[in-house]
Amino acid sequence: MQSFLLNIRSRFTGLFLDSVDARLYDCVRIAFAAVSLLNLTQLWPDRVSFFTDVGMIDQASVQAQGVGDYFSVFVMFNDTTTVSAYMLFSGGAMLLLLLGVLPRMSALIVFVWYVSYTARAPLVVVGWDIVLRSLSFLVLVSPMPMRWSLREIRSRQKALSVSWVPCYGLSLMRMQVLVIYWQNVLARMDSSFWTKGEFMSYYLLSHNSRWPGLWVLDYEFLLQVITYLVSVIEFFIPVLLMIR
Repeated sequence: MQSFLLNIRSRFTGLFLDSVDARLYDCVRIAFAAVSLLNLTQLWPDRVSFFTDVGMIDQASVQAQGVGDYFSVFVMFNDTTTVSAYMLFSGGAMLLLLLGVLPRMSALIVFVWYVSYTARAPLVVVGWDIVLRSLSFLVLVSPMPMRWSLREIRSRQKALSVSWVPCYGLSLMRMQVLVIYWQNVLARMDSSFWTKGEFMSYYLLSHNSRWPGLWVLDYEFLLQVITYLVSVIEFFIPVLLMIR
């Protein structure tokens, strides 16, 4: 029994405290910052509709209808000018995070941005936004070795050896992916479109399809297989991510 408990403790400790190549965190930081900038540019054209009191919904209504406490910097920004200024400020922080300049402070500003806009515009928030919000917190609390950063490039010094840092941040990100995918799989068990293998056919017949048309009817069996295959893949992807 004691050896079993020691084995469990060792595995748990290794899951969070094992050493990994520091450059993995740099890859995550750079990719997250780039995606955040892309997401910001998509929100920018609709900033008046989403974030000002003359848009889709005023802030007082959001606060009244929201569940729990309301945490949003937009409580101070209600007009086009201030909303635009705050978005540009957040975009600047994303750029600094991408370059590895003041990374912890930049990551904090980006995290506040995600918390603020998802609270301010609940009508337009989708799963993508929630995933980025969660990831922004994990990036904030993860190690930031800055092996690939503007400072290192400007110093023109190349490290002769690999730096090693704790893996807890990457492990938490893998766990997040596991929760996301498994939640999707479990949610689909209540949908007849997925349990009967009809989802892909209906989707490709809808206006959401890139090439809608009756051609879909000629591939009913293939699309049924693909529908089931999607759920199988989404079930096993997070499992494989947790295995070396």
